[in-house]
Amino acid sequence: MTTSSPFRHKVLLGWINDISSIPRTGKRWPIIDIDEQTMQDYRELFPVMKTSGFDTICIWGLFINHNWNPELKQSITEERRNAIRELLEEAHKHDVRVLAGLGLYSWGFEEIIRNHPEVAKNNGRFCWGQYLEDNGVVMCYSTEVAREWQRKIIDFIGEFEIDGFQLQSADQGRCACPNCRELGEMAYHAALNNEFATYIRTRWPQMTISVSGWGMSFKEEGDIPHLQKMSQALDYITDVTDQSIASAHPIRRQLIQTLNSSFGSLGGTVIVPPQRWDRLRWFLPHAEIAGKHITALASDGGSAYEFFAGPLVNPQYEMMTKYIGSMLKNPAMTPEEALPPIVEELFQPRTAGVQTGLVQALFALERLYFSKIEQPLGEFDFEPLGGEEPGPPIYLDRLTTGALHQYHTELQNWHQQCIPLVKETHRPSYGNKVLTCIKNVLEDVSRNMQTGETHY
Repeated sequence: MTTSSPFRHKVLLGWINDISSIPRTGKRWPIIDIDEQTMQDYRELFPVMKTSGFDTICIWGLFINHNWNPELKQSITEERRNAIRELLEEAHKHDVRVLAGLGLYSWGFEEIIRNHPEVAKNNGRFCWGQYLEDNGVVMCYSTEVAREWQRKIIDFIGEFEIDGFQLQSADQGRCACPNCRELGEMAYHAALNNEFATYIRTRWPQMTISVSGWGMSFKEEGDIPHLQKMSQALDYITDVTDQSIASAHPIRRQLIQTLNSSFGSLGGTVIVPPQRWDRLRWFLPHAEIAGKHITALASDGGSAYEFFAGPLVNPQYEMMTKYIGSMLKNPAMTPEEALPPIVEELFQPRTAGVQTGLVQALFALERLYFSKIEQPLGEFDFEPLGGEEPGPPIYLDRLTTGALHQYHTELQNWHQQCIPLVKETHRPSYGNKVLTCIKNVLEDVSRNMQTGETHY
């Protein structure tokens, strides 16, 4: 019997090289190379995500990272233009919809602001609840010329066979000039997103349009009217950091009932894959955390979910992509019900007892780490985003000194206990990759124990 899923939007999300099967170094984050390896990685990803239950991928950095060229069509080379078209064609072969991530008035405007200073004001910006005096990244919503630039960029992207846009207006803040201040924080973002979502909807009625709520407030009842306005022309809106359930008086269920669009989440803990690390340097499955979030979201009426994509060559992402897709098909399942079929597929255990042992081991591994820290809501990074070379394992800095030593001991024991389980599988290559990852994690833990350094 097939269970009908309440999730209308099942989306993989990330910067274009987050799924890279090789480390990407030597450039400022986010690295957005499109080379033959990138194309091969997506050729492998599209069928996996589709069979796992995802129908859409939102790619940030498809066109640019920090800078649109003031000569807009020169923002990408002819080679990149052809690569984008090839990538979109490959996605559509697998019936996968592609959304282009797009910053509204921020993310990508540094060069335009430098060359056309009339698009911005020198009154600073509001960003993540703080006032910052610097402003070289955010255009002014009260300036008509900025509106013209934003429309030109949307029109340029619309020349490609994309299936929609994900809009983001708050991650790098908003203009703090007197005119923009009059709107208030959420009124500003509601007006901005609604204006350009409506513009897109009018031009391309069949496109999927979403808003990513990085930097926005979803926690007060006073936010609800603004979010309702924002949702008018949208297909879904995402509370990235689960603010709507994090306060003493959660508003998520109430908010969902008022929206004109679907409401979504990234599962509370947004685990971001490192772009510059060796691809087997980490392994941190989070099936229990993510599964419970998906079930709770569906119970509250949520019908959109975004999962941060990662390299399938790392066994964490091969497992979690399939697991999340399975949970989205049937969010009434418990993690204990959803994980065994994934273990069966990936490890191919020889007996039911081995399967049970592996399932229990994976849940135990998750708890070894997450039970020692306060559960993070929002972005969870393995390495710093800044820099051009592989960064230190900052996720280990969340552990106290005592917890770090305990984690090391428990991880060693876990590794030893899993060796015989992996030997009793028909696909030892997958299990051996897991064991290799854990050995590499142990090296990072040992190094931190010896130096006592923290990197936050």
